[in-house]
Amino acid sequence: MPIDIYISCDRNAYCGEEYTHLNVKYENTIPALEHDVIVTGNLNKIANGTYVLHSTKIIDKGKI
Repeated sequence: MPIDIYISCDRNAYCGEEYTHLNVKYENTIPALEHDVIVTGNLNKIANGTYVLHSTKIIDKGKI
């Protein structure tokens, strides 16, 4: 989700169907909640038909 939309959205409200959640698997330390991040990796479909992003790199851009 673009950061400007995330900031303007009530975090407890629905922010539009064009945005979805994606599970991310990362082997190292993850950034704190509410930090702006750039995630790179491989998107894989798992057994239940959903997707998980196996991240190889997360860049922490700091608190929103």
